[in-house]
Amino acid sequence: MVTSKECLQTADVCRALARKTKKLDTRAALLEFAYEFRTVAKLLERDERRAALPIPRRTRFPVSARRLRRYQKNMASS
Repeated sequence: MVTSKECLQTADVCRALARKTKKLDTRAALLEFAYEFRTVAKLLERDERRAALPIPRRTRFPVSARRLRRYQKNMASS
């Protein structure tokens, strides 16, 4: 699987090659590739950050908020 770091490195290579070439159509294509690689890198970074977040724990018996409030109210009055 490709990482965001690899995409950024490839984008940098494309930009470096674009600076070296004299052909305008080749330069435009390389700069477009670099742009696409940077876009993919941003998306991958976002996904990597989301994957690093802890998964929220669920209660063993999920209940609605209304039922939970009713239960808490009954427990407080008894």
